[in-house]
Amino acid sequence: MARDVLLAAAVLVALCLYAWFMWKRLAQPYEGPPTALLGDARIMREGFRERCGRPTNGDEALVVEVLHSRDTAAWVGDAAERFMRDCPNTQLRLRSIGDMDAVRSIVDGEVEPALWLPSSSLASTYLRERWEAAGREVPLAIDEGVSLLRSPTVLFVWEDRYRVLAPLIGRWDASGAPWARSLCASIPLDAPIDLTTIRREAMVPGTWLAWKRERFGGSPSERFPDGLLAGWGRVRIEHSSPTRTAVGLAAIYLMAYDFANVRHGLTLDSPEAFERALYTEQGAFTRWIRRCEAGLEYQLESTQELTERMFHVSGAFDGVVTSEQLAFTILRSINAHGPSMRRARIVYPDVTIVSDHPAVLFWPGPGEEEESAAAERFVEFLRSAPRQRAAVEHGFRPTNPGVVIRDYDVERNPFLRLRAFGVDLNPPMREPPRVHASTLRELVERWEDATERN
Repeated sequence: MARDVLLAAAVLVALCLYAWFMWKRLAQPYEGPPTALLGDARIMREGFRERCGRPTNGDEALVVEVLHSRDTAAWVGDAAERFMRDCPNTQLRLRSIGDMDAVRSIVDGEVEPALWLPSSSLASTYLRERWEAAGREVPLAIDEGVSLLRSPTVLFVWEDRYRVLAPLIGRWDASGAPWARSLCASIPLDAPIDLTTIRREAMVPGTWLAWKRERFGGSPSERFPDGLLAGWGRVRIEHSSPTRTAVGLAAIYLMAYDFANVRHGLTLDSPEAFERALYTEQGAFTRWIRRCEAGLEYQLESTQELTERMFHVSGAFDGVVTSEQLAFTILRSINAHGPSMRRARIVYPDVTIVSDHPAVLFWPGPGEEEESAAAERFVEFLRSAPRQRAAVEHGFRPTNPGVVIRDYDVERNPFLRLRAFGVDLNPPMREPPRVHASTLRELVERWEDATERN
């Protein structure tokens, strides 16, 4: 009996001690020793401060907000993991977002990134205009972000369509106005357009057969059989929304340049000349783009979805305006299936918009100087030779002069492996004159007025 009492007392004492210990633990939690960097062997590596900045404790890592375009998600994500592994004092918070959505989110104050990686400086130019139009100080730390990658805007068409499209266009330089003529087939560039007798649903590009007859006359041709072209119906080479995507904005810009350049005798070789022509031709351009696109059902809000739909939905499009990098994703699938798969081709008009993938830094707020410095270090990491070679494997052209596409002979280099589909290692990539931000906004507004879309 005495032994049972002693045992019960011992259990009670043990329970009391456990309760006291737990109370102390909750009331005064034990912090323990610093968990990271100050005791981390990584900070002992040579050059850590130059690469990564000031070492910190694990719970004091610098948090850097980064927005990036959707097409670079895989490349940026992989680079961020490597950067944080080497620099554990920095935490990169990544968000993938379309360029035009990013502009709206930044202007509306929904996001406050330290670093923005859009696909095109057209987007950062548009951000600047939107910000100034709101009467606010432009938050960009530098006027022009350093270019990380390059990817030209291209036409991506089915091979059988290309064999007809090429002679119909005639020339892929400015004199052929390839963007305006392929996207708005049979809509005259240099003649007045009367919209009063045309129903809205008929305001679409012309047919392959009508285009052929306008270009080469009505006589039958073995090269372009009327029966074949009649079966193709309307020319369906389309672009994504210019108010939602940078590539869609580039398409409208290139169409406007072709339109104005043809009407002004191919003399638009400066921003001032282009802007004057756009002002002079604003009514004519609005009628022309309305005649071409007002009857289209809609423009997709994603260039990636547009490009994939061309491949996956039979008969959806004859071709699309896309980035070279997005075209590669489809060509890899076609190449993997061999000759049994319908073939497509990349076309590089001489004049194009090159997505230059700028790194846009924002002025740091009070106490955010270290985060801004960390963002700059990440930009330098993205420009390093290993990350630029990785970008080649993802289908981007490097901007680091030490990385040469032709010399990077690996299986995952699409520039070398997909040359049978028209891939050009050194396309012209001559850009039209870049107009001011306000003119760019007016161009978008004309498209919205003409098509009654936004």
